[in-house]
Amino acid sequence: MSIRYRRFFFTFLLIGFLASLSFTACKKPETQKQDQVKKEEPVQTGGRIENLFGAATVNGKPAKVGQIIKSGDLIELKPRAVCDVMLQKNLSIVRLKAGARLKIKELSEKSAGLSLERGWMAGYAVRGRDIRVHTPTAIASVRGTALCMKVVNPNNVYACTCNGKIHYDFGKNGKATDSAAHHKAFHYVKAGGKITRKPGGMKFHGDEALNALAGKLGRKIDWKKAE
Repeated sequence: MSIRYRRFFFTFLLIGFLASLSFTACKKPETQKQDQVKKEEPVQTGGRIENLFGAATVNGKPAKVGQIIKSGDLIELKPRAVCDVMLQKNLSIVRLKAGARLKIKELSEKSAGLSLERGWMAGYAVRGRDIRVHTPTAIASVRGTALCMKVVNPNNVYACTCNGKIHYDFGKNGKATDSAAHHKAFHYVKAGGKITRKPGGMKFHGDEALNALAGKLGRKIDWKKAE
């Protein structure tokens, strides 16, 4: 090979090598930028309003389907309204009815802390997910079960262990645990600084609402055994 062709050959290789470096230098920042964008994409950790019939507010502003719910939010339902709130995606859900007032105290991937200040609520959580419901007379700790609660008045709360097990805490008045395959309810009544349990019977709800909530999570309640 002549000197002339050698020079041409090596010049060609050099140009190709420099072009390759230039392409890599231009491409790398773009790739890094794309990776950075992916890392910075927000992860949905809050709840969500799944369904809403009628009118409701979140922190005093009109609520809408698909709205994200987070710790500290206050949900209030207007007359004749019904609202389903997904607390943990496909893991726990609650339904509120007309006049309900629910404060979201805490919301994470594995647990939810709620305060039912007024009205009616039903809920369902798959096993391994916790829901703590604070009411004027008791705190109900739910772990993989179905429940229904209604604040009849500030001194009287109706609570039903619809299916599964619920732990109740009455503060200095003690604790209780209820287990049921198909509804076990009590009124928790506060009088004279004490809280007493009185048989509640089947009130304010039925199987239909709980079946609907479980169905939204792709689950089915076995009413023949306490799950």
